[in-house]
Amino acid sequence: CKKTTTTTTRGILQETVLPCMHVFEEKRNSHDNKQQQLLLLPHCEWRGVGCDENGNVLELNLNNFFLSSIPFDIRGLGQLSHLDLSDNRLTGSIPDSLYTLSNLESLHLNSNDLSGSVSSKIGDLTKLKTLALHTNHFNHGLPSEIKFLVYLEILEVHNNRFTGGIPTFLGGMPNLQDILLGENQLNGTIPTEITALPNIRKLVLSGNDLTGPIPDGLWELSNLGTHFFLFFSKMRTTRTSFLSRLF
Repeated sequence: CKKTTTTTTRGILQETVLPCMHVFEEKRNSHDNKQQQLLLLPHCEWRGVGCDENGNVLELNLNNFFLSSIPFDIRGLGQLSHLDLSDNRLTGSIPDSLYTLSNLESLHLNSNDLSGSVSSKIGDLTKLKTLALHTNHFNHGLPSEIKFLVYLEILEVHNNRFTGGIPTFLGGMPNLQDILLGENQLNGTIPTEITALPNIRKLVLSGNDLTGPIPDGLWELSNLGTHFFLFFSKMRTTRTSFLSRLF
């Protein structure tokens, strides 16, 4: 998808998203004139585009659209609250333009070939409730600016190459419900701060190099249920009654 200098909402969609939709449709339906047909429709009726009553684009669901890059001019969609670019062919790092979408509540970039570190600018997306970055090649540590995402409920960063320890700041994010950190290169111990999360229902830490004891407070988190996954080979626990609930 090519970069443009268009500033209108329809212009941005037409020059960045529409060509990708054309590829999407061609690969499935072999309609050579599909793009021209789409141009006759209001942009709010295009596949994957969701609008409010005023025509503002609130949702872009472009998963599995054969995208190879994140459209630069997506930053012009300032009202966007939901962006799904999962299951594409995205490479490189997350562009700074994406971090300007301050109204985003859910961001799905999972199942691509993105790499590099996650910028500290992720903390600018203060309305995020869902952040799905799993199944990519991100590395380095999780940026501490994630702590500014005070409404975050779902954090899915498993199956990457994140390093360092499990961030202690996660324990200060009371709205977190799902924390999926498995299949990375995290080390050290499980921070006791996580045991202070009142709404945690899923915690996946398997496939890392964690050591030391499992904090006692984890056994008291009733909402966690059977969604606590951890390789115990290097960790110590005596709570066999809880383990019997897990397996």
